[in-house]
Amino acid sequence: MSTFGQSTLTTVGRSPKVSADGCPEVKQIGVTIDWSLVAAVSGADVTLDDGVTIKIGEKYLRYGQVLCMVSATGKYAPYDFAASNGQETCRAGECFVLNSTVKENDMKSDHAGVAIYGGPVWKARLKATAGTHSLANGPTYTELLAALPRLQLFIDA
Repeated sequence: MSTFGQSTLTTVGRSPKVSADGCPEVKQIGVTIDWSLVAAVSGADVTLDDGVTIKIGEKYLRYGQVLCMVSATGKYAPYDFAASNGQETCRAGECFVLNSTVKENDMKSDHAGVAIYGGPVWKARLKATAGTHSLANGPTYTELLAALPRLQLFIDA
């Protein structure tokens, strides 16, 4: 990666994406993230499967994160079954999946550009579960597919 000042000019290699074919159905203008509802990393730095390192105190959303609309603001935050502000429900047109990791301190991070609502996606890269829904696990696949019926779940090779 080459940098000039605080701006990244190029990146070498490709980070993992959720989209299985590189042509997902997306909300063209992206979504606006409500970073006040995203927890900062505590305890120790975290290195994600896609190689992105998150330092203590930084906020991030991992590729495959399910985002739901916060009713009062119209912004988006991670699915959280325990919330009572809209984050707890996957609704068609009001929830999306991030295709790649975004950090709060990334340029234009408030407006995550690739918010998927359909197309083939890698099931293992989704932050969703066959078990119990929660902030850590995401929604169940049943809840997610009810809101995003155009998603096609592919099993990773």
